[in-house]
Amino acid sequence: MQKLIIAGNVGRDAEIKANNVTQELFATFSVAVNSGTKDNQKTDWFEVVCSEKHVDLAKNFIKKGTSVIVEGKPRATGWQDKDGVIRTKLVCNATFIELTGRPSEEQQIVSDEETEAPAL
Repeated sequence: MQKLIIAGNVGRDAEIKANNVTQELFATFSVAVNSGTKDNQKTDWFEVVCSEKHVDLAKNFIKKGTSVIVEGKPRATGWQDKDGVIRTKLVCNATFIELTGRPSEEQQIVSDEETEAPAL
């Protein structure tokens, strides 16, 4: 079993999209995870894809700068850019999202162990 747990800050507001084939809605957003020391800090970026059951949460609460914990299934994806360079990124198909952000926000927890996010 593969499981990915990401704790970091949302890098951009969630985008709501529809699957081209099924028209099922899904949301995508990025999460930045910092590691290392203050003088030697590194930031890793993860793309998160949420199933239709998470769309309302994403649309209303996943905003740039919000602290989140995301749990899901990892998926590597690749493409060739306009210069012919092969690029890859790690995508997390979210099954659990917890907002841990700003103190003024209510803490939101969404878990959906049975539903996977649609493939892009």
